[in-house]
This record gives sequence, structure tokens and C-alpha cells, in this order.
Amino acid sequence: RAFVWLGRLSPEKDPMLALETFAALAGTLPDAHLTLHGDGPERGALSARITALGVTGRVHLPGTTHDVPGALAKADIFLCTSRAEGFGNAIVEAQAAGVPVLSVDCPHGPRSLLRDGEAGCLVASRDPKVLARRLVTYAEDQVNRQRHARAARDTAARYTVAASLAEHLALFQAVADGRPPPEVTAPY
Repeated sequence: RAFVWLGRLSPEKDPMLALETFAALAGTLPDAHLTLHGDGPERGALSARITALGVTGRVHLPGTTHDVPGALAKADIFLCTSRAEGFGNAIVEAQAAGVPVLSVDCPHGPRSLLRDGEAGCLVASRDPKVLARRLVTYAEDQVNRQRHARAARDTAARYTVAASLAEHLALFQAVADGRPPPEVTAPY
């Protein structure tokens, strides 16, 4: 199993929770590995914790990637452990790539982007053991992951340049015609 996390290695993105979650499931899924793409102030602490947890060789810190599609192409599941999201760009990128998403239910982005669990696995707990159990269950449930990946692509399609342009044009046309603005189809 290839779990991928993308973001700034900083407290608000909480990559340490992703690492602790992986360590909690490492014995259950001996073939699994976690790649944390990004850089930031928690890199040193993460590196030390990888060693302390005994998951060296199974958790990778390759740094910032400029090839997000390439990083996601190697993923079985995208993991989001943020404490809060302004929007959730990385989630939408994973959805567009057809990668199932498991996310902590933090304020703002994940709940809307995962459509309350219809387009990904939404977990209310920040407890690494609880997350690990949910991640193992999700990793073993190929049918549900595929269903989520299909629904997620529909969600991501709402955020393309073409979709955004169409919504803006419809809004401007309604305003120009003196009509009420159309209902927005994207959750934001």
C-alpha cells in the first residue's frame, strides 16, 4: 500500500499525525509505506521520529515535489491530516488524479470536498490509533475506494478552469440581465 501526503511540513498541516498514524498500522500492513511530500519547519522532528518509531525505509521525506501528478500516480490512498484547511488544494489534486482520499474532518475544506464522506473517507478523530484502524479498513476495501474515486473525480471537475469560467460567465450574465445569480455548484 502506498500512502501519500502532500503539504507544508508545519504544525497546521500536522504531518506528525500522518507519521504517527502510519506507525500505528505498520505491523498490520507490512507492505505499506508512507511518502510525505513537502518541506518546512517540522522536517527535522519528523526525521527523528521516523527513526524513533522504527519505520525508517517505510516512511519517505523526499522534500517538495514539483510533480504532484507524478507523486499521486504512485499513491493508493491520499492522506490529509490538517488541523484546518482554507480550501484543500491537495485534496482536489488527489481527487482529480483518481486517488481515494482519507482525511481528518478539520474545519472547512475536507467535509465539503469529500461531500460528507460520499467522495472520500472522512474521520472525526485525530487519534493516530483510530485513524490507523480506519486507514487499514479503507485500504482493504477496494470497492469503496473505487466508488469514492469516481465520486471524487466529479467533485474535482467542479474546480477546473473551464468549470470556474462557466460559473463566472453565468454569474456575470445574470447580473447584466438583472436576474438573480445562478446557484453555485461547487461547495465553495
